Amino acid sequence: MEQHVSLTLNHTLLPMQKLKIRCVQLCVCCIVLLIAQSAILIAQTYNLKLGRSIKIQDSYLLRGSAQRSTRLIVPRTNGTKQIIPQASSMIQLQANCKVVAVTVDGQEAMKTVTIRSANMVRESENSDLLPTGFDFTATFSDEGPKFEHDGKPLADSIVQELALVVRGEGGSKIGLIMNPSKPVAVGDTWPMNKAAFIKSLDADTRRNIKKVKGTVTFERIDTIRGTPAAVIVLEATATNVIPINKHVKVVSSTFQSRIEVTVPLDERYPELHTHSASVWSATLEPPEKNSSTVVMEFEHSDDISFYR
Repeated sequence: MEQHVSLTLNHTLLPMQKLKIRCVQLCVCCIVLLIAQSAILIAQTYNLKLGRSIKIQDSYLLRGSAQRSTRLIVPRTNGTKQIIPQASSMIQLQANCKVVAVTVDGQEAMKTVTIRSANMVRESENSDLLPTGFDFTATFSDEGPKFEHDGKPLADSIVQELALVVRGEGGSKIGLIMNPSKPVAVGDTWPMNKAAFIKSLDADTRRNIKKVKGTVTFERIDTIRGTPAAVIVLEATATNVIPINKHVKVVSSTFQSRIEVTVPLDERYPELHTHSASVWSATLEPPEKNSSTVVMEFEHSDDISFYR
């Protein structure tokens, strides 16, 4: 009697054990498939081309902001630091743009700009830089930008501020600095083109650079307005010596730059967004012997978006 019951129980448990084994095997297969699919997605490479061409008659909404600040950092005898703000300003702009002419490599050479809003914040005071509806023509060349309204140049003070956010977009310049030499996957890094980076800087900085290095990273893929886009980041550092004026001697200085570019994976379309930030830190010779060394920092950041 006991043997019969035992056999009955064994025959009853066997199908359940088989079912459990099959479930475990199925789960393992699913996990393996998920891992394999993830590995394929992670390993997928792209032929990234960051330098995109702009076309005549292209129109878009430009949103831009630029912020600048200067501060002194003075070490105290107790080991702390005193931070003394010197100046700060910010410009914010929205404008409708239409491309009139481009260079051979697809960079904007001329465009019309119609202001939707343009304001300046300086030392906490807010003012309109240009009125809504104001239109002007922007022309770009190696000599710098020219902004004209009804054939007459805008005031130099306005041009100086507008030039921070109204630029000749497109072309090969950013690509020369940041393009990878081979297909890359998300997370890959590669060295920047040092010569192209130096050439993109202003004349004073370019003239005084002593050492420069930089790395480019394929950070991620975003979906922007339904468009898959690659986000590429450059981080560069340069050492140089730039005199401020004849009364102040710069002992050493460092220039740091971070540029983030968002471009559609489909290289037929122009870039969607750029963000750049730079900090120039200079160690100044003390005005008197036994005085504390002073560090002066100039910070500048800008954020440019395009809506086509």
